[in-house]
Amino acid sequence: MSWSLQVSTGLTDLEFNRWRKLLEKRAGIAVGQQLRSLLQVQINQRMQAIGYRDYSDYYEFVSSGLGGRLEQALLIEKLVVSETSFFRHRASYDFVSMAFARFLEQREAQDKQTADCFDVWSVGCASGEEPYSLAMDLEDQLAGKSLYGSGFYSVVATDISHKAIAQARNGVYTASRMAAVPDAQKQHYFEKLNDGRYKVKAALAKNICFSQANIVDIDNMPMVKMDLVFTQNMLVYFRKPQRLRILDYIAERLKPGGFLVLGLGEVTKWHNPRMQAVDIGAVQVYQRNVE
Repeated sequence: MSWSLQVSTGLTDLEFNRWRKLLEKRAGIAVGQQLRSLLQVQINQRMQAIGYRDYSDYYEFVSSGLGGRLEQALLIEKLVVSETSFFRHRASYDFVSMAFARFLEQREAQDKQTADCFDVWSVGCASGEEPYSLAMDLEDQLAGKSLYGSGFYSVVATDISHKAIAQARNGVYTASRMAAVPDAQKQHYFEKLNDGRYKVKAALAKNICFSQANIVDIDNMPMVKMDLVFTQNMLVYFRKPQRLRILDYIAERLKPGGFLVLGLGEVTKWHNPRMQAVDIGAVQVYQRNVE
Protein backbone atom coordinates (compact mmCIF):
# COMPACT_ATOMS: atom_id res chain seq x y z
CA MET A 1 0.00 0.00 0.00
CA SER A 2 1.41 3.43 -0.90
CA TRP A 3 2.13 6.03 1.79
CA SER A 4 -0.62 8.34 0.54
CA LEU A 5 -3.28 5.68 1.00
CA GLN A 6 -2.24 5.08 4.59
CA VAL A 7 -2.95 8.69 5.61
CA SER A 8 -6.38 9.99 6.57
CA THR A 9 -8.37 11.04 3.53
CA GLY A 10 -8.48 14.66 4.66
CA LEU A 11 -8.46 17.08 7.55
CA THR A 12 -11.65 16.99 9.55
CA ASP A 13 -13.22 20.30 10.57
CA LEU A 14 -11.84 19.82 14.07
CA GLU A 15 -8.33 19.12 12.79
CA PHE A 16 -8.45 22.05 10.38
CA ASN A 17 -9.50 24.42 13.16
CA ARG A 18 -6.70 23.15 15.41
CA TRP A 19 -4.13 23.84 12.71
CA ARG A 20 -5.65 27.21 11.88
CA LYS A 21 -5.47 28.35 15.52
CA LEU A 22 -1.91 27.09 15.91
CA LEU A 23 -0.62 28.86 12.80
CA GLU A 24 -2.36 32.11 13.68
CA LYS A 25 -1.04 31.99 17.25
CA ARG A 26 2.54 31.16 16.24
CA ALA A 27 2.92 33.12 12.98
CA GLY A 28 -0.08 35.44 12.78
CA ILE A 29 -1.18 33.84 9.51
CA ALA A 30 -4.94 33.68 8.95
CA VAL A 31 -5.70 30.37 7.20
CA GLY A 32 -9.21 30.65 5.80
CA GLN A 33 -11.28 28.03 4.03
CA GLN A 34 -9.77 29.08 0.71
CA LEU A 35 -6.40 27.78 1.97
CA ARG A 36 -7.72 24.55 3.46
CA SER A 37 -6.73 22.38 0.50
CA LEU A 38 -3.27 23.96 0.34
CA LEU A 39 -2.80 23.41 4.06
CA GLN A 40 -3.75 19.75 3.76
CA VAL A 41 -1.40 19.19 0.80
CA GLN A 42 1.53 20.82 2.56
CA ILE A 43 0.86 18.93 5.80
CA ASN A 44 0.75 15.66 3.87
CA GLN A 45 4.04 16.45 2.14
CA ARG A 46 5.78 17.26 5.41
CA MET A 47 4.34 14.15 7.08
CA GLN A 48 5.64 12.02 4.24
CA ALA A 49 9.06 13.69 4.43
CA ILE A 50 9.57 12.90 8.12
CA GLY A 51 7.59 9.66 8.42
CA TYR A 52 4.30 10.61 10.09
CA ARG A 53 1.04 8.95 9.03
CA ASP A 54 -1.44 10.39 11.49
CA TYR A 55 -2.53 14.05 11.54
CA SER A 56 -2.91 14.10 15.33
CA ASP A 57 0.59 12.71 15.93
CA TYR A 58 2.10 15.24 13.52
CA TYR A 59 0.15 18.09 15.16
CA GLU A 60 1.44 17.11 18.59
CA PHE A 61 5.00 17.08 17.23
CA VAL A 62 4.68 20.50 15.56
CA SER A 63 2.99 22.14 18.54
CA SER A 64 5.66 21.27 21.12
CA GLY A 65 9.42 21.39 21.57
CA LEU A 66 12.28 22.90 19.60
CA GLY A 67 12.00 20.26 16.88
CA GLY A 68 8.35 21.14 16.46
CA ARG A 69 9.20 24.83 16.14
CA LEU A 70 11.67 24.08 13.37
CA GLU A 71 9.15 21.84 11.60
CA GLN A 72 6.51 24.53 11.95
CA ALA A 73 8.84 27.03 10.24
CA LEU A 74 9.20 24.67 7.27
CA LEU A 75 5.43 24.25 7.05
CA ILE A 76 4.84 28.01 7.18
CA GLU A 77 7.31 28.56 4.34
CA LYS A 78 5.22 26.25 2.18
CA LEU A 79 1.99 28.05 3.07
CA VAL A 80 3.20 31.60 2.49
CA VAL A 81 3.22 31.86 -1.29
CA SER A 82 5.93 34.34 -2.27
CA GLU A 83 4.31 35.84 -5.35
CA THR A 84 6.57 38.64 -6.47
CA SER A 85 8.25 40.12 -9.50
CA PHE A 86 10.51 42.98 -10.46
CA PHE A 87 8.69 46.33 -10.50
CA ARG A 88 5.36 44.82 -9.55
CA HIS A 89 2.91 47.73 -9.71
CA ARG A 90 5.16 50.24 -11.47
CA ALA A 91 3.30 53.28 -10.09
CA SER A 92 4.37 52.43 -6.53
CA TYR A 93 8.03 52.40 -7.55
CA ASP A 94 7.60 55.68 -9.42
CA PHE A 95 6.35 57.22 -6.19
CA VAL A 96 9.42 55.98 -4.31
CA SER A 97 11.68 57.52 -6.97
CA MET A 98 9.82 60.81 -6.65
CA ALA A 99 10.13 60.77 -2.85
CA PHE A 100 13.89 60.13 -3.06
CA ALA A 101 14.33 62.84 -5.70
CA ARG A 102 12.67 65.33 -3.34
CA PHE A 103 14.88 64.12 -0.51
CA LEU A 104 17.98 64.81 -2.61
CA GLU A 105 16.70 68.22 -3.66
CA GLN A 106 16.16 69.19 -0.02
CA ARG A 107 19.67 68.05 0.91
CA GLU A 108 21.18 70.06 -1.92
CA ALA A 109 19.12 73.12 -1.02
CA GLN A 110 20.42 72.91 2.55
CA ASP A 111 23.97 72.75 1.18
CA LYS A 112 24.97 70.04 3.66
CA GLN A 113 28.62 69.02 3.83
CA THR A 114 27.80 65.48 4.94
CA ALA A 115 25.40 63.05 3.34
CA ASP A 116 22.08 62.01 4.86
CA CYS A 117 20.76 58.48 4.40
CA PHE A 118 17.35 57.75 2.89
CA ASP A 119 16.31 54.63 4.81
CA VAL A 120 13.87 52.20 3.19
CA TRP A 121 12.27 49.04 4.60
CA SER A 122 10.94 46.41 2.19
CA VAL A 123 8.51 44.28 4.24
CA GLY A 124 7.73 40.81 2.90
CA CYS A 125 10.51 40.98 0.32
CA ALA A 126 10.18 37.32 -0.75
CA SER A 127 13.02 36.29 -3.09
CA GLY A 128 14.40 39.81 -3.45
CA GLU A 129 12.87 41.24 -6.60
CA GLU A 130 11.17 44.04 -4.65
CA PRO A 131 14.21 45.43 -2.79
CA TYR A 132 16.41 45.11 -5.86
CA SER A 133 13.80 47.03 -7.88
CA LEU A 134 13.77 49.74 -5.22
CA ALA A 135 17.57 49.91 -5.16
CA MET A 136 17.82 50.20 -8.95
CA ASP A 137 15.44 53.15 -9.04
CA LEU A 138 17.20 54.82 -6.11
CA GLU A 139 20.58 54.33 -7.77
CA ASP A 140 19.24 55.90 -10.95
CA GLN A 141 18.24 58.98 -8.96
CA LEU A 142 21.83 59.28 -7.67
CA ALA A 143 23.34 59.17 -11.15
CA GLY A 144 25.50 62.22 -11.77
CA LYS A 145 25.15 63.55 -8.22
CA SER A 146 27.89 64.08 -5.69
CA LEU A 147 27.43 61.61 -2.84
CA TYR A 148 28.36 64.08 -0.12
CA GLY A 149 26.20 67.16 -0.14
CA SER A 150 23.25 65.21 -1.58
CA GLY A 151 22.62 61.86 0.10
CA PHE A 152 22.60 58.12 -0.21
CA TYR A 153 20.25 55.29 0.68
CA SER A 154 19.94 51.95 2.42
CA VAL A 155 17.32 49.22 2.03
CA VAL A 156 16.43 46.77 4.80
CA ALA A 157 14.53 43.79 3.38
CA THR A 158 12.73 41.25 5.57
CA ASP A 159 10.65 38.13 5.03
CA ILE A 160 9.30 35.31 7.17
CA SER A 161 10.81 32.67 4.88
CA HIS A 162 14.40 31.58 5.47
CA LYS A 163 14.45 30.02 1.99
CA ALA A 164 13.26 33.22 0.31
CA ILE A 165 15.87 35.31 2.15
CA ALA A 166 18.61 32.90 1.02
CA GLN A 167 17.43 33.25 -2.57
CA ALA A 168 17.33 37.03 -2.24
CA ARG A 169 20.87 37.21 -0.89
CA ASN A 170 22.05 35.01 -3.76
CA GLY A 171 20.51 37.49 -6.21
CA VAL A 172 20.34 35.16 -9.21
CA TYR A 173 17.28 35.19 -11.50
CA THR A 174 16.18 33.45 -14.68
CA ALA A 175 15.69 35.40 -17.89
CA SER A 176 11.91 35.02 -17.55
CA ARG A 177 12.01 36.56 -14.06
CA MET A 178 13.96 39.49 -15.50
CA ALA A 179 11.38 40.29 -18.18
CA ALA A 180 10.05 43.39 -16.38
CA VAL A 181 13.51 44.91 -15.83
CA PRO A 182 14.28 47.64 -18.41
CA ASP A 183 17.24 46.80 -20.63
CA ALA A 184 19.32 49.74 -19.39
CA GLN A 185 18.95 48.65 -15.76
CA LYS A 186 19.52 45.01 -16.66
CA GLN A 187 22.82 45.85 -18.31
CA HIS A 188 23.94 48.24 -15.60
CA TYR A 189 22.98 46.33 -12.45
CA PHE A 190 23.19 42.65 -13.46
CA GLU A 191 25.81 40.27 -14.78
CA LYS A 192 24.65 37.66 -17.29
CA LEU A 193 25.85 34.19 -16.33
CA ASN A 194 26.92 31.41 -18.70
CA ASP A 195 23.66 29.52 -18.13
CA GLY A 196 21.55 32.51 -19.22
CA ARG A 197 20.56 33.61 -15.72
CA TYR A 198 21.33 37.03 -14.28
CA LYS A 199 23.15 37.90 -11.05
CA VAL A 200 22.87 41.18 -9.18
CA LYS A 201 26.14 43.10 -9.19
CA ALA A 202 27.82 43.78 -5.87
CA ALA A 203 27.63 47.53 -6.40
CA LEU A 204 23.84 47.34 -6.15
CA ALA A 205 23.63 44.61 -3.50
CA LYS A 206 25.92 46.41 -1.04
CA ASN A 207 23.19 48.85 0.02
CA ILE A 208 20.65 46.12 0.82
CA CYS A 209 20.50 44.18 4.09
CA PHE A 210 18.38 41.01 3.99
CA SER A 211 17.07 39.53 7.23
CA GLN A 212 14.58 36.82 8.17
CA ALA A 213 11.83 38.29 10.34
CA ASN A 214 8.11 37.85 10.98
CA ILE A 215 6.28 41.17 10.80
CA VAL A 216 3.95 39.90 13.55
CA ASP A 217 6.89 40.37 15.93
CA ILE A 218 7.39 44.00 14.90
CA ASP A 219 6.90 45.22 18.47
CA ASN A 220 10.05 43.27 19.42
CA MET A 221 12.13 44.59 16.51
CA PRO A 222 14.69 47.38 16.97
CA MET A 223 13.12 50.83 16.81
CA VAL A 224 14.88 52.07 13.66
CA LYS A 225 13.30 55.11 12.03
CA MET A 226 12.65 54.86 8.29
CA ASP A 227 12.06 57.42 5.54
CA LEU A 228 9.90 54.97 3.63
CA VAL A 229 8.30 51.58 4.29
CA PHE A 230 7.28 49.60 1.21
CA THR A 231 5.04 46.53 1.27
CA GLN A 232 2.92 45.00 -1.48
CA ASN A 233 0.22 42.43 -0.67
CA MET A 234 1.86 41.17 2.52
CA LEU A 235 -0.95 42.19 4.88
CA VAL A 236 -3.47 39.92 3.13
CA TYR A 237 -2.16 37.01 5.23
CA PHE A 238 -3.49 38.56 8.44
CA ARG A 239 -6.89 39.23 9.93
CA LYS A 240 -8.01 42.86 10.02
CA PRO A 241 -7.20 43.52 13.72
CA GLN A 242 -3.70 42.15 13.16
CA ARG A 243 -3.27 44.25 10.03
CA LEU A 244 -4.20 47.45 11.86
CA ARG A 245 -1.86 46.60 14.75
CA ILE A 246 1.03 46.05 12.32
CA LEU A 247 0.29 49.32 10.53
CA ASP A 248 0.29 51.23 13.82
CA TYR A 249 3.68 49.78 14.73
CA ILE A 250 5.03 50.64 11.27
CA ALA A 251 3.81 54.23 11.75
CA GLU A 252 5.92 54.42 14.91
CA ARG A 253 8.98 53.46 12.86
CA LEU A 254 8.64 56.24 10.31
CA LYS A 255 10.59 59.45 10.52
CA PRO A 256 8.53 62.66 10.57
CA GLY A 257 7.36 63.15 6.99
CA GLY A 258 8.14 59.52 6.16
CA PHE A 259 6.00 57.46 3.78
CA LEU A 260 4.21 54.11 3.94
CA VAL A 261 3.55 52.62 0.49
CA LEU A 262 1.04 49.74 0.39
CA GLY A 263 -0.43 47.51 -2.29
CA LEU A 264 -3.67 48.85 -3.72
CA GLY A 265 -6.61 47.92 -1.51
CA GLU A 266 -4.33 46.15 0.96
CA VAL A 267 -5.98 47.97 3.83
CA THR A 268 -9.09 50.10 4.20
CA LYS A 269 -10.46 52.20 7.07
CA TRP A 270 -7.15 52.56 8.84
CA HIS A 271 -6.89 55.70 10.93
CA ASN A 272 -3.80 56.71 12.85
CA PRO A 273 -3.49 60.21 14.35
CA ARG A 274 0.14 60.45 13.23
CA MET A 275 -0.57 59.48 9.61
CA GLN A 276 -2.35 61.11 6.68
CA ALA A 277 -3.46 59.47 3.43
CA VAL A 278 -1.71 60.93 0.37
CA ASP A 279 -3.99 61.55 -2.60
CA ILE A 280 -1.81 60.41 -5.47
CA GLY A 281 -4.11 58.34 -7.67
CA ALA A 282 -2.96 54.81 -8.47
CA VAL A 283 -0.78 54.35 -5.36
CA GLN A 284 -1.89 53.75 -1.77
CA VAL A 285 0.36 55.99 0.33
CA TYR A 286 0.30 57.35 3.87
CA GLN A 287 2.60 60.02 5.25
CA ARG A 288 3.64 60.56 8.85
CA ASN A 289 2.93 64.02 10.19
CA VAL A 290 5.87 66.39 10.39
CA GLU A 291 6.33 66.94 14.11
